[in-house]
Amino acid sequence: MSPLPRCFLLLFACAFVSCGQETIPGPLDPGEGPSTANILRRERAVVFFRQADSGRARAEMAPLVQVDQPDPNDLLIAAQIELLDMDLITCSGLLDRWASQEPASPRLAYLRARLAHLKGNFDARMEFLRAALEGAAGDLGATYCLAGAMQDQDFENDEAWESAARAALVLYDGIEELGLENGTIWYVSTIYRQFLLAADLGESERLEHYKTLWNALVDQGAKPISDQLLNEGSLAQVRAPRPVGQGPDGTPSMPEFAVSAELLPDWGHASDLGVHDLNGDRRPDLVCAGPLGLRIALGQEDGSFVEKVVRSEATAGFAALDLNRDDDWDLVWWNESQVGIIEHDEELFVPTPIELPSPDALVHQVVLVDYDHDGDLDLVLATDKGPRLWRNDGAGEIPDDPELPRGSFTDATAEAGLPADWTCTWCAVEDLDRDQDVDLVFGGPKGLMIASNLRGGRFENVAPAVFPTSPSSAGHRGLLADWNADGRVDLILAGEEGSSLWLGQEDQTLRHSSDLPPIPATAHPRESDVDLDGYSDLVWGAREPRGVLAVGHDRRTEFALGETPGPGLAVASDLDFTLDRDLAIEFVALNNQGVRIWRTDDRSGHGIRLRWIGQKDNRQAIGAVVELRARERYRRVYWKGDTEVLGIGSAEWADVVRILWPNGVSNNHLNLERGDMTILSEDFGVQPEGLIGSCPFLYTWNGETYTFISDVLGITPLGLPMAPGMIVPPDHDEYVLVRGDQLMPKDGVFELQFTEELREVTYLDAVHLEAIDHPQGVEVFPNERFSFPPFPETHLHTMQAALAPIRAMGSDGRDWTEALAKEDSIHAEPFETYHGQYLGLSKPHFLELSFDPTAVSKAKQLRLLCTGWFYWTDASVNMAAGRTPGVEFTPPLLMVPGPDGSWLPTGPPVGFPAGKTKSMVIDVSGFLNREDPRLRIFSSLTLYWDRIALAVCNDDAPRVITTLKPTSAHLWQRGFSAPLESDRSDLPERFEWETLADFPRWDQHPGLYTRLGETLPLVQAIDDQFCVMGSGDCLTLRFDANELPPVPEGWTRDYQIFFDGWAKDRDPNTIQALTVEPLPFHGMSGYPYDEEEQFPTTPAHEEWRAQWQTRPGKVLLAPVAPALFDQWARKTED
Repeated sequence: MSPLPRCFLLLFACAFVSCGQETIPGPLDPGEGPSTANILRRERAVVFFRQADSGRARAEMAPLVQVDQPDPNDLLIAAQIELLDMDLITCSGLLDRWASQEPASPRLAYLRARLAHLKGNFDARMEFLRAALEGAAGDLGATYCLAGAMQDQDFENDEAWESAARAALVLYDGIEELGLENGTIWYVSTIYRQFLLAADLGESERLEHYKTLWNALVDQGAKPISDQLLNEGSLAQVRAPRPVGQGPDGTPSMPEFAVSAELLPDWGHASDLGVHDLNGDRRPDLVCAGPLGLRIALGQEDGSFVEKVVRSEATAGFAALDLNRDDDWDLVWWNESQVGIIEHDEELFVPTPIELPSPDALVHQVVLVDYDHDGDLDLVLATDKGPRLWRNDGAGEIPDDPELPRGSFTDATAEAGLPADWTCTWCAVEDLDRDQDVDLVFGGPKGLMIASNLRGGRFENVAPAVFPTSPSSAGHRGLLADWNADGRVDLILAGEEGSSLWLGQEDQTLRHSSDLPPIPATAHPRESDVDLDGYSDLVWGAREPRGVLAVGHDRRTEFALGETPGPGLAVASDLDFTLDRDLAIEFVALNNQGVRIWRTDDRSGHGIRLRWIGQKDNRQAIGAVVELRARERYRRVYWKGDTEVLGIGSAEWADVVRILWPNGVSNNHLNLERGDMTILSEDFGVQPEGLIGSCPFLYTWNGETYTFISDVLGITPLGLPMAPGMIVPPDHDEYVLVRGDQLMPKDGVFELQFTEELREVTYLDAVHLEAIDHPQGVEVFPNERFSFPPFPETHLHTMQAALAPIRAMGSDGRDWTEALAKEDSIHAEPFETYHGQYLGLSKPHFLELSFDPTAVSKAKQLRLLCTGWFYWTDASVNMAAGRTPGVEFTPPLLMVPGPDGSWLPTGPPVGFPAGKTKSMVIDVSGFLNREDPRLRIFSSLTLYWDRIALAVCNDDAPRVITTLKPTSAHLWQRGFSAPLESDRSDLPERFEWETLADFPRWDQHPGLYTRLGETLPLVQAIDDQFCVMGSGDCLTLRFDANELPPVPEGWTRDYQIFFDGWAKDRDPNTIQALTVEPLPFHGMSGYPYDEEEQFPTTPAHEEWRAQWQTRPGKVLLAPVAPALFDQWARKTED
């Protein structure tokens, strides 16, 4: 098992220990078997063992090993606990009991070998290790220990010792041949042993070889193996049991419900009913649609409701959305062939001024979805003339400029590839294939259509592949959910003649599982957990609420709260938004007498109230996937926007709650206590803002540590749209400046760490280091910036005594002169930033700069130096801005005063620094007025300028450049840097090499990456034979510092690093972003490239693929679902 996945297994195990509190099961029945209590004891024992808390670990295991025939796994754990305390006698007794059951077990033999070692019985140690290898041939731990045992004997003479040492070398060589990737910790320890043996044998060449290898491993944090790891080896590891069982232990029983209130008699004939918090006061509000219009009843502090009519005309249905992202929810309504929006602003509900497309058909249902992942909620319509897809193009954004129109909804049905003539009566939304985008399922007279999201706004029907056996009927409503708690999406087809359950399979098909009761077409079935036992229930309306408990499991139970069937509606919801930890689900039922509220006093099932608020994504977090595990219970919920209570059964807390936001970033919350999490803090449930893609990071050795330089290859993004239909042409190379004090030799070697930290793939083709010697007082800057073609020519600028502005005024009216005078991490911020879906953009702004006319007047050349950093936007931000009036992506424009005093642009945008705190140089000689040297930098990007200066010198300072080729390029898996905390919003994220994040936030792209180890041949020339790196990878680059000449007296030395390659993120709107392929190449016309183009297929490139591209991408995030976790763990072990 590789080091990264082991930490995820530890997270999974630790999830069962709550911080500061603990629930200990009572005495166990010896015949109880693999019960939940037994499983939890083992899981806690493993956690305590890892914490070296042998007393608590022993107490957990005691009931399990006191039975007549303990499970051998329990004896293993108990024996390891005794080894932890060096109680060799008790340990020996436990192993003897194990031997009575499994005398030939290689795991037992290995543990006996360790016990013999600790007792000093070396002959028995050798015997047991050989027995272990007989039963587990090739086991690395036993092989390593046997090699060590061969050296630890008493020898009669030197010849006998050398003979044993040579025999041990054979075993060590076998482990070393596996390499670091396959040999893991045993490879590391073997290199250390080889180093020691080479010294003992007096073999100088081998000694130097292994010294180099060992030093390289030490630099990456390697240490000799500990006694604890030797005790466990790879055969006798202490592991938590694999999760088993996701269904209820017994037959579910319905709590006793009774009618507690009858109200709103005019709502008796409604056709749609819902419970939402429309005004953000954390109290439930009721909404209904029917012949008498669209009505709401706002919940009051005393539990009563105040009714309001928001639309008086007949209304068939509605959906609640936060169109303006202001936490006042608006309402989409439909009736026959009409669709409209009622906007909500504080107390007012008014029709929207936005003109919507015409459905030109009978509308059966409208569903909210952010199918294009731009942070705006789109509308999907099921109509009798086919599906309709209305894209939200900034409709909720109200421009500051009253002359600008508001955004709109655009009919994107044809553009999306949806059929215009496929009659459908319902639509459901989910991520069916778990690829982090939105899929649509439609049902109607023609059957089922599954529109799989291809990204880029396109869908394709995959129903024939998903349904090996087609359903006989699509029913009147489809409900997508993980009904059987295995982490996969299932489907219930509700029909008047009968309903059916279709379970998701590992191969992403849906197969019929069982039949369910008939459900009236007017009943509007829904998913809930009415008894809060942690399992999904199916609820629908009749005159009284009805449903099926644990509907996806074998022990399901039908229920009906009343005895009178008939037409009606029912919603199972959380009505009592109180501080009480004892939560419950209530029913809001509607029949021809009005609304009835059913409540229960049964609090046997506990729950957690959750609310999620999107920032980068839509405000309601619609489309997020929330997973909860509490002991043996697991639930997966596709979030639909409302506050919801998730059941955890009898548990006092949820061990893990993970949310996978629609943009693909996950957050874990551990040990959440039952009760209301929405009041825990204002920040709980709010989507964090931060970068998930920009470019790789560069660290250099500065004599003390590896210091963070910047992100690199930022000018080479693949498949990045700047606006709809406009793809950024990627550059493919960049020079990165490294100051002399940031790079120092270590033992005659320059070391750089090139890391891939974000949700990206990097294709690195070539790299070299240039040492730049120049007179003191001269500054050097590579001619680099993010821009559109023609890209800046390769050039090294030199400047001396560049002028700071004598005045720098912002469009905000503030004086930024002092902030821009020098590079000191104090930034000019003359802008008002956007957040959320427009993160990285700001409202249009400028800096007006004035320079000393006397110093400028006689200069032959004028160059503007701009140093700062850009908060990277991503493809989804660019697409959202491109469709929203008043929100623009405008890179810096240089403007100068015109004859009439107005400000005139000097040309197209000049570009911007491509990363964290970089410099760009612009020649302004041709347009800056030397008598009136003023200019403006106008932009709508969130650009933090640190220093702006004007060079009035010629670009002719002497310089000597010496190029160094790399001597080593070692690829390894490091993990992810943890950003340093800062309370300043104007600082870019900064990192310390030694500070790693505990866990990743995303997986690697599927596909093949470069094998780990030495990759020097891949980065020596520009030849489209890349070192391909994924999330968590690091490339250690070394250069021979001894090849540099001495620095002349009075001069100093800086460096620039040349990188050639590309980077590709996995933003939902990045083109061809889902996998490592297609590979870029230098001759391509763009990315994605034309169909007639292809990556080179020369013999050299085919050999590169076969020899180097052999490492599959990893799933780094351990699944929460027990069934999926089990599969993941097996793959990890493989």
